[in-house]
Amino acid sequence: MPQIHPLTLFCPAASQLGQSKAKSVEGPKIFLDLLERAENHHQIQAGIKTLIKNKHYQSLSQGHFWYRIKTKQGSFEGVLTGVLAASKTQNITTHEAVLEQRVKMFSDYLTVVGFQAEPVLLMHENNLAAAALGKHISNRKEDLLFHLGTERHQLWTLSPEEVSRLSNFCEQQDQFHLADGHHRYASTINTAKESLNPPLLFSFLVAMDQVKNAAFTWAIKDTQLVEQLLKNLPPESVCDKAVANIEIRTKDSHIYCQAKRSLTVSNYIVEKLFGITAQNKIDLKSLIAYYPPGELSPEKAKAYSAIINYKPLSLDKIITLAKAQKILPPKSTFILPKLPTGLCLTPLTKGQIK
Repeated sequence: MPQIHPLTLFCPAASQLGQSKAKSVEGPKIFLDLLERAENHHQIQAGIKTLIKNKHYQSLSQGHFWYRIKTKQGSFEGVLTGVLAASKTQNITTHEAVLEQRVKMFSDYLTVVGFQAEPVLLMHENNLAAAALGKHISNRKEDLLFHLGTERHQLWTLSPEEVSRLSNFCEQQDQFHLADGHHRYASTINTAKESLNPPLLFSFLVAMDQVKNAAFTWAIKDTQLVEQLLKNLPPESVCDKAVANIEIRTKDSHIYCQAKRSLTVSNYIVEKLFGITAQNKIDLKSLIAYYPPGELSPEKAKAYSAIINYKPLSLDKIITLAKAQKILPPKSTFILPKLPTGLCLTPLTKGQIK
């Protein structure tokens, strides 16, 4: 069963919540400006400690926290908690492959900085238990209320009785499922192995009914890859829009097709249409740009050799694949909620600030 552990949580003072956008990451201006100005990870670590020392970030009492975020995509709520991730026991299942170079990049960051600045999204299947706990907590006034742009963030510190209920709930769960944050998860495990510290995972633990899945738009940069795709496209897979689960747009054609005999649509695209297998170990990001739903404008799309849209997997299918340890290509799922970086900070290990 997954084990939970209280967090030392740091949140920005309300006066510091101006929104910024730096390095394609959304979050509080004071934190993202720090990331943008810093020349190396040691400067980021020193900067975070300065923010805390000068009370730009304030500490909540160590514990577990009910968290609700309201965005234009919807309202989501669950528990901010530390999860001790034991990699050998499969108490957290995953569904997407990770890129080794990105894991190393995040591991290097965590090793030096020592703070996690964004929780991973962990999903469980007990909607009723989560709703009962949330209703009990939300009957009282929140301890912290933040407005970040158009988003509304609320935090409640769990009482000892609520922590006991949460612990009992976790003891009854065989597994949690990693919905989003695969590189952060892998990096935390990797960093913990190297430092011999317990891998405490900064987590937003939510019920399945609090999660939404869409699909990225895959924008193909490489002309040869498009030629390979069209060459490998079985004529019998081309179909009407109504029954298609893949849409392919090139400069000269608009094709609807149905994935045949494959684990998932994204596997079908990569393995069948692109002809890329796991043994090839090709970094798809060198060939493909990924856009969240609705973020690729028609003007931007003209710069690419082809655009691929596909129907997203259901959450039930994602969990089934995760339990069976069936891994999807990177960027196969676009799962909400997406949480702002730097709204809450927590030390990497169970100990105090390094």
